[in-house]
Amino acid sequence: MSSVQTRKPNIILVDDNFTFRQGIKSIINFEDFGTVIGEASNGNEFLELLPVTMPDMVLMDIDMPGMNGIEATRNALKINPKMKIIAFSVFANDEYCAKMIELGAMGFILKTTGINELETAIQKVMNDEPYFSDKFSNAILKGTVKDDTNNELSEANTSTPKKERFQVFTWDKSNTCNIKL
Repeated sequence: MSSVQTRKPNIILVDDNFTFRQGIKSIINFEDFGTVIGEASNGNEFLELLPVTMPDMVLMDIDMPGMNGIEATRNALKINPKMKIIAFSVFANDEYCAKMIELGAMGFILKTTGINELETAIQKVMNDEPYFSDKFSNAILKGTVKDDTNNELSEANTSTPKKERFQVFTWDKSNTCNIKL
């Protein structure tokens, strides 16, 4: 994969699942498309770690005990506004995605993402390009995203038409995300 980005980003992983963090850390370090410089199991731990490490990028879980990924992102970008954040989650939830983007995250990937897609997401976001997991994008297009209670949303049971939900992915020329949910 070719990319303008030549320097490997320093990354912090924020997820409450230790085994998942270790797996992602091993992949990133072994495949050599980044260097994991820190880990946190929730937003509070991450914010304590942030001033000491000052990463280029954060892979941020959304649903964590204590401070969740949405609040952690809000606070972290006040400390380091140039830091890149990719949200990742088990669920394709357009409301979470929209909130993370509104706060400044540049990508959203599912935890089922493969190695190649993870690398692509990291490289694109490091090059100031937004990135959304193919599986998440397909879920939005098909109208099968999950709501906060993990119930499927579809045209039949939501007042937001599929076309408007898809506009989560609309970016203008100044790289500003236009969100309509």
